[in-house]
Amino acid sequence: MNAKVSVIIPVYNAEQYLKRCLDSVLAQTYQDFEIICIDDGSTDNSGAICDEYAKKDSRIRILRKENGGVSSARNAGLNIAEGEYITFIDSDDYVDTDYMQTLYENLEGADAVASGSREVAGDVVTRVRTPNEQTYKTNRRIKEAYKNNENLFPYYRGPVAKLYRSSVIGDLRFEESLVLGEDIVFNIDFLRKASYVKTICYCGYNVYLSKNSITRSRALQYHDAKEEEYERFCKIRDASLRNWGFGDDFLFAAEKKRKVIRYFSQVQNMILPGTPYSKKQIREKIKAIHADPVFEQAVRMYTYKELSFRGRIAKLSAQLNMPRFTIFLFQCITHAQIVIGKSAGLSRWFNKRRKR
Repeated sequence: MNAKVSVIIPVYNAEQYLKRCLDSVLAQTYQDFEIICIDDGSTDNSGAICDEYAKKDSRIRILRKENGGVSSARNAGLNIAEGEYITFIDSDDYVDTDYMQTLYENLEGADAVASGSREVAGDVVTRVRTPNEQTYKTNRRIKEAYKNNENLFPYYRGPVAKLYRSSVIGDLRFEESLVLGEDIVFNIDFLRKASYVKTICYCGYNVYLSKNSITRSRALQYHDAKEEEYERFCKIRDASLRNWGFGDDFLFAAEKKRKVIRYFSQVQNMILPGTPYSKKQIREKIKAIHADPVFEQAVRMYTYKELSFRGRIAKLSAQLNMPRFTIFLFQCITHAQIVIGKSAGLSRWFNKRRKR
């Protein structure tokens, strides 16, 4: 008899955290599952750890392949998964003992259920994200919620902290040509096929903030190749949204908003220690962003009152159009973030103060 849930764990050089991840799955109060560990060409002791655990528990299956990235590993897991439901767990993360049972019991016929997650650095919880309890029945309602950026949107971005129905996934796979945003595209395509999804007010998935974290290692530094990759991701994502019936007006409006919000990360990452660019090159890149017609239009369209902290900084910088001042301003902001605490972040601190 096949297991109800297939737990897919991509593994790449995760020897430091892998045992904790596997132990957390094996300790679940819900026990009707199989674990698929995809050793994605690890060069450390990860493969031996997988073998050690597989000898102890017949529910653990090991698949070895040449290194191809996290999307390739997840796809390999999907290709052999036998469970009625799928959940993804990253090898440096871990889950609470009631994680699988809570998600399974809350399905109630849904095609997927999404829960919250907490970020953990060492033994310190730095951030907790928990959705409201919400059901989205019919694909029309799912599409409406996605379009309006409702509670559904932020919790159906990444693949973790969810339980998916295998039959709805079908032949859907992660886009292996992308190195960022492939999880967003996967979820868009899944939601396009789904007729009933849920979010639940529960947090049992722990994202460990390690240097090798799959989700964090992509966003450390600004560079041209990353920006090109981001643009390519946008084209693939927009193609998926068009297939779902989203029109050009929606996509263009969303792009304008993203340009303003993304500006903050772009400039801040340019000035991080170890940046490959000289101050002159950074000034030229800031000028180029300011001259982007979509960015210019977005800055004019939104008032300061309508924008978040990051958006206001982007609008101010663009209006002044003084790259030297922008660099100085972002250096001050970065220093303030360190003083206030990286876990909170200056923008979240500012927004909390504004709501009081």
